[in-house]
Amino acid sequence: MPMMTDAKGVDTPDGAILTHSGMVLDVLNPRGDRINLTDISQGLSLVCRWGAQSNNFCSVAQHSVHVYEYVQHHAPNDRVSQAWALMHDAAEAYLGDMPTPLKRILPDYRALEDGLLRVIMRRFGLPQDEPDLVKEADNAVMHFEWPELMPHHPVVVPRPKVPPFEGRTWAPMESKDARYEFQRTAEALGLYDV
Repeated sequence: MPMMTDAKGVDTPDGAILTHSGMVLDVLNPRGDRINLTDISQGLSLVCRWGAQSNNFCSVAQHSVHVYEYVQHHAPNDRVSQAWALMHDAAEAYLGDMPTPLKRILPDYRALEDGLLRVIMRRFGLPQDEPDLVKEADNAVMHFEWPELMPHHPVVVPRPKVPPFEGRTWAPMESKDARYEFQRTAEALGLYDV
């Protein structure tokens, strides 16, 4: 099979994917100059969380905006943690979403995802280590999403009673709206394509 060539005429080997913007990204050896916000927001807006086994479509872009909202509420002056929160699942724009229980038994996938995320974070000038508040926010948002997305699951997860989610229920967002919100939030945080 011939190699793929992107819009700039760059050939790449197996392990490469075509992106929305016309790039070819070698996910085995990713380069920062092949990563852009347009592809990330497009990809995340079309990737369904929960291994696509949820009651409604929930894009990773919508989830990421909610994680950002949590961090922004709890650390309003911490731009780095806010940006990390928004981008914490950015590798899924290129690799898709895989449920955490599967990631635990597929160490090669986890290494691929972690390596790509490191390149993405470096591309946007963010530190390599995930802030603790982002992990906390990701867990709180999972609890926020659970009642509407997994209502028939035998495990009942209580809705968080912490700002900014108290009194709110999760509602689906169309992909185009999730993409817009993700892109708008990223730009407000100073994350731009170069």
